[in-house]
Amino acid sequence: MHNKFRMKRRTLLAAGLSAAVPVTAVRAQAWPAKTVTLVVPFAPGGGTDTFARPFAAKL
Repeated sequence: MHNKFRMKRRTLLAAGLSAAVPVTAVRAQAWPAKTVTLVVPFAPGGGTDTFARPFAAKL
């Protein structure tokens, strides 16, 4: 019976550690890490360009 308790304890410990590993291993990097390039596939001076320029400046 003592061996059964030890086995259950090890199983629970292993499950707890394995559940905690992905949380600590994943870390977000500071955004933006590189320069953001906004590509507007329309001609300059149009409505889309007028909207995109102030939007890109805030990025």
